[in-house]
Amino acid sequence: MSKRKHEPYTAFKLWLAGHGYVYKDVAECIDCTESTVMQKISGASDFYANELQAICSHLGCPMRLFFDANVA
Repeated sequence: MSKRKHEPYTAFKLWLAGHGYVYKDVAECIDCTESTVMQKISGASDFYANELQAICSHLGCPMRLFFDANVA
């Protein structure tokens, strides 16, 4: 198991669940696998800036979910 690069995106994970989205929806936005999305959300890997833009644009989530530790 790889070390965490950052804290998990808990606020984003909760937002996805609250809006009826699953990792497959995120994976389709950024053209990757669900496993890769899980690694990025859990903190084992990072999202690229263009991936964050695609996610926020396609799913309508606020960008602050990825940067503000006090969102959740």
